[in-house]
Amino acid sequence: MVNVVSLVGAVKSPGPYEYRAGMHVKDILSPEQLAVDAYADRAEIIRTDPVTYLTKVIQFSPKALFEGQESDNHALRRLDQVVIASQLRPPALVLVEGEVRRAGYFTIEIGERLSSVLKRSGGFSPNAFPNGIMLVRESVKLKQQAELDRFIAAERQRLTAQSAGIAAGTAGLTAAAAFSMSGTIAEQQVLSLRLQQLEATASRIELGRVIVRLDSIESLEGTEDDIILESRDRITIPTPPQTVGIIGSVKNPSTVVYRPGLDLNDYLRQSGGVTEDANKREMYVMRANGRPRKCARGTPSLFRRRSRRARHSSPCGRQSRAFSAVSPWRLPALQWLGGNQAGFPWIGLLIAPTLF
Repeated sequence: MVNVVSLVGAVKSPGPYEYRAGMHVKDILSPEQLAVDAYADRAEIIRTDPVTYLTKVIQFSPKALFEGQESDNHALRRLDQVVIASQLRPPALVLVEGEVRRAGYFTIEIGERLSSVLKRSGGFSPNAFPNGIMLVRESVKLKQQAELDRFIAAERQRLTAQSAGIAAGTAGLTAAAAFSMSGTIAEQQVLSLRLQQLEATASRIELGRVIVRLDSIESLEGTEDDIILESRDRITIPTPPQTVGIIGSVKNPSTVVYRPGLDLNDYLRQSGGVTEDANKREMYVMRANGRPRKCARGTPSLFRRRSRRARHSSPCGRQSRAFSAVSPWRLPALQWLGGNQAGFPWIGLLIAPTLF
């Protein structure tokens, strides 16, 4: 057994001290030991049982101890740690990466905003795509993870229960009876496939993204999108994306090269089209900045040949007015929430939801 006690934290001489029978806190801690930033109102003794390894925390006040309060002069035991906290707050850091002139960690002041840190990073590089900014926040990530876990658990339970109910209905049937219920068996297989798709989709989601509208630093200042940053925020400025991702209830979920002039229907054809169980009226497009665009209005026209005028006016058509104002690589791009696993933003993501 190690015959020591330890003094750690905001003290001038931290480290292990030889334990002696009858030792108290005052034997290793004196007013001269406290560092300038030490928090004298409250400290802790961390006590670990050498047999069970269970931990107990004993609180005391160094200030009261030095003023003669004997109840704060606790008896020490082997392996005790006397911990003195610091009043200093660790610096709040944010990470800026991607297409900025000076990428890296930046210490932020309380209340500092996004535009300020982007200016301090030197602004965007010539190859930057500001509209695709990704701001990931740890506090948001924790909340979203809890919500996602609850949703996945509920859906898994629902789909499993449906599949088990179908299986129970076909148990013990003869081959002829089972053949007559082939549709029910197929339904069970579909439920199993949906469960696999649900888990696969959940594994690809990058949580914690805060949607920000950004065209330039100058236009960002003074707007609601110029949000106050938090410690551990991660800001990524991507390069211009060149691909469109198509996922959901399509025959061949894939990522394809963006081609100017193509609309939603064209990209769906490249993925083999939607499946029979696709919910066409709930189809939507996700832009690079994370903002969705639902294709409900005029959706039936997406699945048949349309006139040039209809294609331009559709909420999910080519949007020629927006595209014609800029060069091709600066197109208002589309992206799935969080991007792909490599973190590279797609130009677009076309999602065909499943009918349940």
